[in-house]
Amino acid sequence: MAGIRSLFIAGAIVAGLGAGYPALAQPAQSQKVVADGRTIRIQSYPGNVTAYLAWWVAADKGFCKDHGLKCEFVPLASGPLGIQSLLSGSIDIAAAFTEVVISAVAKGADIQIIGSSHPNKVTTLSVSTDVPMPNKGSGYPAVMKDIKGKRIGVTVRGSAVELQTKALLVGAGLSPDDVTFVAVGSPGTAYAALVAKQIDGAMMFQPFKAICEVQRTCVTAVDLSKGEGPDDLRALNGAVEYVAATRKFIESNPVVVNALIQALEDSVRWIKNPANAAEVLQVMKNNYQISKDIANGDAVMAELARSEAAGAGATIDRNAVKAYADYMLKYKLIDKPVETGDLVYKNAPRP
Repeated sequence: MAGIRSLFIAGAIVAGLGAGYPALAQPAQSQKVVADGRTIRIQSYPGNVTAYLAWWVAADKGFCKDHGLKCEFVPLASGPLGIQSLLSGSIDIAAAFTEVVISAVAKGADIQIIGSSHPNKVTTLSVSTDVPMPNKGSGYPAVMKDIKGKRIGVTVRGSAVELQTKALLVGAGLSPDDVTFVAVGSPGTAYAALVAKQIDGAMMFQPFKAICEVQRTCVTAVDLSKGEGPDDLRALNGAVEYVAATRKFIESNPVVVNALIQALEDSVRWIKNPANAAEVLQVMKNNYQISKDIANGDAVMAELARSEAAGAGATIDRNAVKAYADYMLKYKLIDKPVETGDLVYKNAPRP
């Protein structure tokens, strides 16, 4: 169901989902939901393993089909572009970092979150070994002084990783304008830009960190996956990667939405079964390829499969969603409060 997606292709995975299925507060624990065989268009992000491993497994291992769905991936360049495509109706499901959906809702988008694919933080701020880091040993927030005035790569301008970097700067007493943001695409193209000295560092998700460590070309300044950074960012764990659809789609297609939720949950359970580890790695290889220029590519892929399987999850923490809205308002990433009470679909899986 999935072709090779090169590490050095920029992209984004977005998908639109339906919702509302009476008496299914916990879809995975209730009766099986099977849709009518329709195609569901889901954003794809060729350079992003974290958000899409569960989707690749759902398609490749038959979980979509088992729930009466054909999961079709639509390549898009970023989370914001995915939201735009979702609102225009060119995709059905969007999946990216929750900052993006909160920002869209603050601007009037009528969207609901129906689940997740990776609930906890995955991004790291990595800096080239050519950049002096006198404050690295002191950790956050002191280390942010070392990137002041530097060029920081992000997927696209306005993306979630840019918003997270701005929050790190503000939390350290600096200004969001103290660095120059450069759009560099996916982790692969970001790494190429780093090696070419077009950027000094990058706020990225895997496999950027893994490649940096193997190649010894950059160091980690702040690792959000380890709970580093301001308290406001740590409170976001539980709702980091969203899966969303427009409210109109959800209300018009309740069976489809609940079937999709169950397919995603089935996929996550399969991924987390240690007996399937070798197959998880193979699904990843079928959908994603490390450049041959990367040393020890097989080892990098094996570590990615292990770490991403450990972090996979379909649940969405409602408190963490509220924390997202609060932190974005505090750091002036949105200009007005966002009410989150109805932002999460009622049947979205809970932790």
